[in-house]
Amino acid sequence: LGGSFQRYTVRGFQIGPRPGRENLLSSMRSSPDLYRTPGKYDPVSENYDRDVSFRNAGDFINAYGYDIYGNEIGDGFDGPKHPVFGDFYLMDKIELSDLVVNAGLRLDIIDSDDRQFRDFIDYDGVYGQPGTHYSAANPLQRRSNEIIPAGMEKKPAFKQISPRLGFSFPVSDRTQFHVQYGKFLQAPQLSTLYAGRGISAVAFSGQYFVPSPIGYGLDPERTTQYEIGFTQQFSDYAVFDITGFYKDIQGQIQYAQINTEPGSVAAAYPTLQNGDYATTKGLEFRLSLRRVSRVQAQVNYTLADAQGTGSSPYSSVAGVAVGTPRPTVISPLEFNQTHRGTVNVDYRFGENDGGSILSRLGANLLLTFNSGHNFTRAYGSLGQRGAYLGGILADDDPRARKPLEPINASTTPWFYNIDLRIDKSIQVGALDLNVYFYVQNLLNTKNVINVYGRTGNAYDDGFLGNPDLSGPIVSSRGQQYIDLYKAINLGNRQHYALTQGGDLFGPPRQIRLGFKLEY
Repeated sequence: LGGSFQRYTVRGFQIGPRPGRENLLSSMRSSPDLYRTPGKYDPVSENYDRDVSFRNAGDFINAYGYDIYGNEIGDGFDGPKHPVFGDFYLMDKIELSDLVVNAGLRLDIIDSDDRQFRDFIDYDGVYGQPGTHYSAANPLQRRSNEIIPAGMEKKPAFKQISPRLGFSFPVSDRTQFHVQYGKFLQAPQLSTLYAGRGISAVAFSGQYFVPSPIGYGLDPERTTQYEIGFTQQFSDYAVFDITGFYKDIQGQIQYAQINTEPGSVAAAYPTLQNGDYATTKGLEFRLSLRRVSRVQAQVNYTLADAQGTGSSPYSSVAGVAVGTPRPTVISPLEFNQTHRGTVNVDYRFGENDGGSILSRLGANLLLTFNSGHNFTRAYGSLGQRGAYLGGILADDDPRARKPLEPINASTTPWFYNIDLRIDKSIQVGALDLNVYFYVQNLLNTKNVINVYGRTGNAYDDGFLGNPDLSGPIVSSRGQQYIDLYKAINLGNRQHYALTQGGDLFGPPRQIRLGFKLEY
């Protein structure tokens, strides 16, 4: 039996721009007296009008654990978040003749310290007209569309008891079957739960596109997992294992819009809620060779299929924003990779083997390969993107993106990589000194890991070659714009990094020389 307990203190402070508005610095320069005396934000204090002006001066201030001026605060509605994660488990191993049973129970307690909307009727008219019904469809707010504490309540901690059960039994002295079943929980990412009231003023106003809203009262994702397989020992040095697995994942987080009731202060607003689901299934193969004549090896291969209604919490943002139906049937997920594998070969001299030079010298070669991941070919207009970003179709604002095929029907290229490590251990007194030479991506392979949605490759985003997209911009800015675009965006992938994050290619060759001491 055992358990764990974790408690965090989480704070956040962010200033974000609002389109078409004077930025915060310009506002402070034009109205210095308004911001001359910083104070802690209190929606019922005499500083309320000044503080709201500070928030609305062209930039939204999204703060929790800090006031709007950056001063640290320790409690209250706008105070820091204190998520608590606790678990307790009990398990036992039972051996009955040739049957081995591993059985257990796990209690998970997840208190994310987040809030959900209160659903109540204000019979006395404390907050407005008597008899008003407040809920998520009519959130209790005051000026500038900000949530006030009376309209929210703390979400109760989520508790679940999860069974875990495993069986193994030998068929012969070299063959063994094994079966496993279990339920698992995964708490929502904290970034999907926490935000200050500044972001609510933006979302509830209905005037701005909010690609990454938060959720109110989100539950953990729940997974049920099944495994069955067998292990076969071919000799004293070789073991083969095959395992089939199936996972059913419920309650994944998805992007949604809450349509507010007539007369509500808030407009229809985006949020996150539990609703997506996914299934993953496949086969895992493993061949292990014990060290023989200085050689040890292991081969792993996974054949898998991951499908669901959404690849991330924000997969359906475009559909919700433009009013098209959200997917309700499963399709391949963006991170699905049908084939994945590794081959690891280690050649090593033992102690006092091969003389003083070769003793404890070894080399390790690791081959990694996988098929590409799924993506959707698409087209679309420039939308609201600036000329420096071109017509890139990225996830930060996919409203202009229109699919050319079923969701995630295309696949990126295969990936191959070889890493080499050579090391030698030397005894230095009571210490063990290991000197190593490590090369990642030994062949300096330029692996494509992502592609542009317009073209399906990583070298051309399809902007300059499409006169309907780039023609007006090129004609007004000339050859210099083309040269800069090719160098910065196509050569350096800056627009991809800014809008999508990450890169289109895997890392190049890296050479490391180092040592470590052990005692």
